Amino acid sequence: KIDSLRNQFFGCCCLDANHLLASSLSIPLLRAFDRSDLPQGLSFRCSARLREVATKLTAIMRAEGSEEEAQDLERRLAKLSCDPQMLMNAVFALREYHWFRHYNSHQQKELRSSVARQELPSSRARFRRCADASAMCSTSGALLLNGYCFSEFPSGAMSAFRFCMGLHSGASGKDFSLSDVPGPHEVARNAVQILLQFDGLEQISKEMDA
Repeated sequence: KIDSLRNQFFGCCCLDANHLLASSLSIPLLRAFDRSDLPQGLSFRCSARLREVATKLTAIMRAEGSEEEAQDLERRLAKLSCDPQMLMNAVFALREYHWFRHYNSHQQKELRSSVARQELPSSRARFRRCADASAMCSTSGALLLNGYCFSEFPSGAMSAFRFCMGLHSGASGKDFSLSDVPGPHEVARNAVQILLQFDGLEQISKEMDA
């Protein structure tokens, strides 16, 4: 159904998928860890843009004589544009779908270090989300990171992952220390170690002298 709707959306007219949304809308949608990690008001701005696109698209389809397809697409897009929450659910479901498709066709990211780190991070070290990290929370609650899927971890670990990888929430893409990560210390520490091992985080400073 996702492929069918996408082909219908872009295959019937000259709309360019790469220019459908301004970068101020598309980049946060592509980079946010989950729906709670979006800039305030973004879902409503996306809904307004979708209404504009739907109006143009259905007009083009009708001009080409595709009245039945135009009505079908108009109905589905109108439903999404009237409900920002439903629209964001659809966007993140689409992101997850393409994440799995991409990594099923291509290899997982080649990690910077082929040897897993044995040493746990220091409480005074500082970390930051890697600029090229592909990370999100799946609809089933798994951590998707650079082609790797983690579905089993201790209670509270997802809150730690969400904080560390957040771009508009949590650490917000800025550097932080282990003590900033929410949750029990051991859970937070292990979460940071996983993110370091699989290139979700980079360590930007070593332990400082007390």
